[in-house]
Amino acid sequence: MAGISSALNIAKNALLAFQTQVHVTSHNVANVDTEGYSRQRAILSPFPPSPSPVGPIGSGVKIEEIKRYFDAFLEASLNLKRSELGLFSAEETGLKLVENIFNETQDTGLSRLLNDFFSAWQTLSNRAEGFSERRLVVEKGKLLAENLRTKFQALRDLESNIALKLKGVVDRINDLAREIAELNLQITATETGGFKANDLRDQRDRLIAELSKLAPIRYFENKDGAYNVVLGRGFNLVDVDRAWELELAGTRVYWVGHQGERARLTGQEVAGGELGGWLRLIEQISDEWNHEYVSGTRTVIRPDGKPLTEDTTFGDLNIPTGTEFRFQGRDHFGNQVSGVFQVTDPTTQNIRNLLDEIERTFGFTVTAQIEDGRLVLIDQYRGPGELSFQFTQSALDFGRFDDPTQNYRVEELNLVGKLSLFAEELIRTMNQIHSQGVGLKFFSGELEGLYQTDRYLKNLPFFRDLNRTGSLFLWVKDPEGKITPVRVEFNLTADATLEEVAETINQALQARGFDTASSVRALVREGRLVFRSAEGWSFAFSNDTSGILVSAGINTFFSGLDAASIEVHPLLSVHPEYVAAARLDREAWRSAPDLFRTYRSRDAVSAADPVGDSADYELYVRFYDRRGQMVEEQSVTVTSSDTLGEVISKLDQLEGLRAYIDGSGHLVLAIDPNTSKPYAHFELGVTDPQTQGTFLAYLRDHGLWAPQYVKKGSQIFSGLEPLVKPTQYVADLGGRDPTALTFSGTLTVRFFDPEGNPLGSQSFIPTDTNGNGRIDLEDLVTALDGSSKLKAYTDNGKLVIALENPPTGTAYFVLEEDDKARSWGRISLDDGGSPYELTFTAGTLENWLYDKIGNPLDTDPHNAVVDPFRVELTTDQGLIQLVKKYNAVENQKYGLSAEIDTNGRLLVKTTGLYDTASFVLTEAGPQAFATEISSDRYDPESGTFFFITDLPVSGTDTFDTQTLTVTYRRADGTVLTTQTINLNAGDTLNDLLAALNALDADGDGVSDFSAGLDDSGRFYLTIKDPDQDGDGAPDLLRFSLTSDLTSEEGNPVAYLGQRRLAPAGGLLNALQGFDLQPGDNRNALRLADLSQRRLDYLGEASLPDYYASVVAEVGVAGKRVSESKSFLEDLLKQLQLLRDSVSAVSLDEEMANLMKYQQAFAAAAKVLTASDEMLHTLIEAKR
Repeated sequence: MAGISSALNIAKNALLAFQTQVHVTSHNVANVDTEGYSRQRAILSPFPPSPSPVGPIGSGVKIEEIKRYFDAFLEASLNLKRSELGLFSAEETGLKLVENIFNETQDTGLSRLLNDFFSAWQTLSNRAEGFSERRLVVEKGKLLAENLRTKFQALRDLESNIALKLKGVVDRINDLAREIAELNLQITATETGGFKANDLRDQRDRLIAELSKLAPIRYFENKDGAYNVVLGRGFNLVDVDRAWELELAGTRVYWVGHQGERARLTGQEVAGGELGGWLRLIEQISDEWNHEYVSGTRTVIRPDGKPLTEDTTFGDLNIPTGTEFRFQGRDHFGNQVSGVFQVTDPTTQNIRNLLDEIERTFGFTVTAQIEDGRLVLIDQYRGPGELSFQFTQSALDFGRFDDPTQNYRVEELNLVGKLSLFAEELIRTMNQIHSQGVGLKFFSGELEGLYQTDRYLKNLPFFRDLNRTGSLFLWVKDPEGKITPVRVEFNLTADATLEEVAETINQALQARGFDTASSVRALVREGRLVFRSAEGWSFAFSNDTSGILVSAGINTFFSGLDAASIEVHPLLSVHPEYVAAARLDREAWRSAPDLFRTYRSRDAVSAADPVGDSADYELYVRFYDRRGQMVEEQSVTVTSSDTLGEVISKLDQLEGLRAYIDGSGHLVLAIDPNTSKPYAHFELGVTDPQTQGTFLAYLRDHGLWAPQYVKKGSQIFSGLEPLVKPTQYVADLGGRDPTALTFSGTLTVRFFDPEGNPLGSQSFIPTDTNGNGRIDLEDLVTALDGSSKLKAYTDNGKLVIALENPPTGTAYFVLEEDDKARSWGRISLDDGGSPYELTFTAGTLENWLYDKIGNPLDTDPHNAVVDPFRVELTTDQGLIQLVKKYNAVENQKYGLSAEIDTNGRLLVKTTGLYDTASFVLTEAGPQAFATEISSDRYDPESGTFFFITDLPVSGTDTFDTQTLTVTYRRADGTVLTTQTINLNAGDTLNDLLAALNALDADGDGVSDFSAGLDDSGRFYLTIKDPDQDGDGAPDLLRFSLTSDLTSEEGNPVAYLGQRRLAPAGGLLNALQGFDLQPGDNRNALRLADLSQRRLDYLGEASLPDYYASVVAEVGVAGKRVSESKSFLEDLLKQLQLLRDSVSAVSLDEEMANLMKYQQAFAAAAKVLTASDEMLHTLIEAKR
């Protein structure tokens, strides 16, 4: 009701309202510089009117609320940009440090050092024998290695510093989460009466703003006024009064739940704020992020309540004997793998054993480990891959392995990954080439590998680059300076040991005739491969297609594994002469001795020696040019009374030929060095060796080895025997029946020592031992085999004659007929009234071909074995066949040609056609007396061993009655089981193939073997069903085949062994030509050219280009981040201005309000005074 009392009340309320407004204004002024403060204002409204006779009348003013001027949408936008700015600020800070590490503006930049290093190799290639040039290469290599190590260490230090930054960020996030939760409690308590806790809300929003800068968050207010805060992609951080924590382990950040559950946070889950920025940097400079992994979704808990560990035994888990774990997946390259692990002893076997089997099944391309009770498989290859895994049977529940939230996929290598890849490729490619070269001399004494393993090859560096079926050449120099190339062929399983490598090398040396105890051998010492030579012996290497030398650290330029450990091999620092500028494989190979132009007798001769025959005859001389083409044939007449002096005088009259007795009394026959004719080689011949040729026999008796021929036939003497030094001869009967080939006369076997001196002889006059009424080849073979000195047999169209117990000191033997010329290397027979000349294969030259980067070239692509270009040497042709067969039209595809040089030496060289860039010569011969064949070749794809012949076979060849035993063997060679095959007389090779293909020892309906003939006609036997016990794991990995037949004839084991070639060396020992060539710069050129070579692992980039791209990437990333940060800073300033226009305190506005409130307060006080006076007047009037 209107009146004085109402006026007094209105005045009182007005005074209180204006007093509150002054208080709020004062509060605003006081917080004008307080961060995050939002200005406030007392909001006034009139009291409801009171009724009066004149109508409703006002009742004064009241304060509705203290309003906080705050735009939630604008603040959320600010916080979003704060997160982005925090991200780029952290990234910019880190990238500036990275840019300093990759500073290439100075002369000491890695790009400059890399260029200097390859320039040093180019300089060495210009003077390959130079010592100072080698020293320069070593010093430039040291500078390059030191720079790489420094860069890598700087990145590691940066990673450690970022870990400290992360600790600060994580700790602050945890503090902020707790403080926000506490403020939530205070705000909800304060606002219970319906009033806003403005200052507490400002504090909370300030914390939210700070948190936004540190991490990407989303937050929303519930009905009670509390904030719920979510981090990144859905990780709770604050829920009313509850706060979650982050945990730091090294550089890994985990979100930790209230039940102890953990989730790793990455730059994807946390894509903003300083936390996201530092995580992004970590992901760019930590090598961990270059390897993909798959993880089980479930944590396995042991019965004691603790998470599973690798040392937990299966007994601890109550898993019994016989329990199987079956698994499958794909490796980095998408290859399907599967395996099984069986518990055989729960008390000793543990989870680590299961993990080892998983690693082995994956070919050691993954690391399997347990993390917090979860099974994790980490790819050992860097970069994007196709790694997958799952259990198809398991006694433990590891969950699924295909949850993308639990797995990590690499999209591309990060910065450290690229630097590491660059360093590893530098080490790998340099060492691959260097290890196959040779320095100024061979190694002597001991050469120890750089890299160590606890036993298995899988623990050596660069194991994943091993070609476990590759080969290498070990070159052995004896005390006399003779050099022998020994081809070492590896057939190594995925879990092979270093001891197996050493054993393989030693077996190859022994097969080549070396006593490893007194020459050169390989051994393993303290987990390192060591080559050791005896006094006077030395060794070198070439053409390692296996990668063993690089993995073991033998003959390498760099030591170390990566950018952290790269150094120049310490041996090269002390002995630069071992810097490998040369190579031992050849683009052109030249024999050491004169083979074709000059022949000198072993023994002294007398010009008076009679050499005539009973009748006069023509002695022919056939001349050849350097390409092996016959130029012309001349002759002289030898009379029955001619002496040696008279014959050589006649020969000396021929144009282009010299014949004389030298000052030492030795007979010399040679191409005249002054002739104008294109003569490079000659042979001596007669028309009928049955009645002519005493002079030719005389020459051989005195050790003059000029080839001899029949004018209209083949050879009397090929010239091969003293060079090849055959210990066995093999002849092809051409499908003829040995009993149908008659023999008459005498066959003499002569034995010689290594120098060609005769040691004795044995003559054979066969009798009719087979009772067919004639003397035939079978009778002759029986006579030969009856000698204690020889072994001989015929089998499926082949005749084999070999040494067994020859006279002491015998190096080789020859077969000599009883004709006048005493022909060597042939047996004259009669085939149904027609003469038939049986000649022999004396040996085989093998040319191992390589392309320009050292990859082997396979001359028979129809199988998995690398084959050389083989030149078969036969006694029906003279030495000139060495030239002719290389130059034959059918052999041009191999890219080699041959000629005779001006000194009579054999020259074999690449033609520049096809892919052949270099080659290595070896020699081989058949294994004619094999008693067992075994699976000695390895197939990495199936993980089993197989057998294949080197020479073709015929499916119609027949065998005798016998029992064959097939022995099934485990990986370690122990016997798994055996099966027998019974052959009847006349059964063919096709019958044997059918019997082998029918073997099924486990009765599962799957053939145990696959046997057949490939497209080249070569016999192969492979394992088809390796799982013999049905447990899913292979147990049949090897095999062997034997026969109960004691003779070689009709024996398939001997038959197949005869078609496998074994190392030999008689001819190559004589030819030599393997010495280091002065000025050979081929390896130095390959290493220098490496600067331009495009490398597969670097995405077809060269080493300099790849590193330049890494540096450019750093610069581009730094510029992008800086520009983004600048943009966000400008945007934040604008947003901050908008926020300030709403929430900031304006002193001018506040002072104006203050003056207004002051005047209003005074007016209200006047109203109060006036009302009081009016009330006093009324009271006085009443009195």
